[in-house]
Amino acid sequence: MSRFSTAARFTVVALLVGFGYTVLLSGSALAAGPDVWETYNTTHPVVSFIDCNAKAQQALRAMGLTVAGHPDFTGRENSWFGRSDKTTTVIVCYPLGNGGSVQVFFAAANAGSGVALGAFQTQLLQNFYGTGVAGGCSSPVGTWNWWNGGSVTFTVDGVTKHSNGHTGKWLRLPDGSYYVHWDYPTDDYFTISPDGKTMQANLNGHTGFNGQAGTSTRSTSC
Repeated sequence: MSRFSTAARFTVVALLVGFGYTVLLSGSALAAGPDVWETYNTTHPVVSFIDCNAKAQQALRAMGLTVAGHPDFTGRENSWFGRSDKTTTVIVCYPLGNGGSVQVFFAAANAGSGVALGAFQTQLLQNFYGTGVAGGCSSPVGTWNWWNGGSVTFTVDGVTKHSNGHTGKWLRLPDGSYYVHWDYPTDDYFTISPDGKTMQANLNGHTGFNGQAGTSTRSTSC
């Protein structure tokens, strides 16, 4: 996440006002503090452009927002808007030539709305990436002693970071297991134990940790 400078905030405001979102994104509301945030994500192997558009609408509706799409002015992306009486949120999906997508998130809150955008952001990203799981210990979010050495940190925006400098993207799969695509490139599939303390390679129809069995242990509380 990065917060905009004042000038950058008004660039986003101008963009959104141009789309007709003038009530919630008044200059006075944005001038009240750092209440616009932006998150960029690079290629996510299982978030295609089609998936991105579906996930954007689902994530916004899950936040209780009224959702509307916007025509594609450039031929290269789709924008999805979510509104309430307190916030306005935009998710933009950019297609990549390899079938993946880049996802960009914007949100603003009315001055005096009482909305904590940090928590709002976390919930929105969890809704989009499927990384929010009831019972924190059922989710990989946090830091793990990795099965083959070093440590790996999972964050709610679907990013993984290894202590050796490599990064990846992760998602929760429909069967409750998890998937990481690393920049090596390699792929990991794993399940988390009921107590949330261990992460086991999932070799049932998948490839486990880079095709191998292994166990990682949680090094932070959940």
